Amino acid sequence: TPPASTNQLTFGPRTDNTDIFDFTVGLHAELRNGTAVRVGATFPFTSGDNRAFDAELQVQVERRF
Repeated sequence: TPPASTNQLTFGPRTDNTDIFDFTVGLHAELRNGTAVRVGATFPFTSGDNRAFDAELQVQVERRF
């Protein structure tokens, strides 16, 4: 016989909540030659178990033709 499942379905608030508080900043620049540049960054304000990552940076360049 297969083993009994130990998964349980529970309702109500969880006791292991994680609070994530981040700061996000971004810049969008349109240049004269039809090029757009976007830069965005996110930094966590928390530490320890509530810190999911160190930082994130994204850069996009779009050239219209």
